[in-house]
Amino acid sequence: MLLFNPIGIWKDVVLEKMPNMNFLIQNDRIIYQELAEMQNLLHFRSNFTLEREDNFKNNISIPIADKEAKMTFYCVCKKNIKNEIEKLFVSFSKDS
Repeated sequence: MLLFNPIGIWKDVVLEKMPNMNFLIQNDRIIYQELAEMQNLLHFRSNFTLEREDNFKNNISIPIADKEAKMTFYCVCKKNIKNEIEKLFVSFSKDS
């Protein structure tokens, strides 16, 4: 399996859940993308990279449903702008 490094907080999850997998770890994003497109290697994508990078035209992305594949993220802001930030996120949600 092709794995991009660094993957941050996901690294521990991947290694714990796939202890017997052989990983080809690539540190260079361009080489990673070329390998993923040209070779028959499994690899991970996130919704972020799926939306921003359209260079995997010959591949299909299958969502991972495991509970470990989901994380909650928070936007941290000053209390006095909380309402403005919430409105901003509501508008993002409507666009997606």
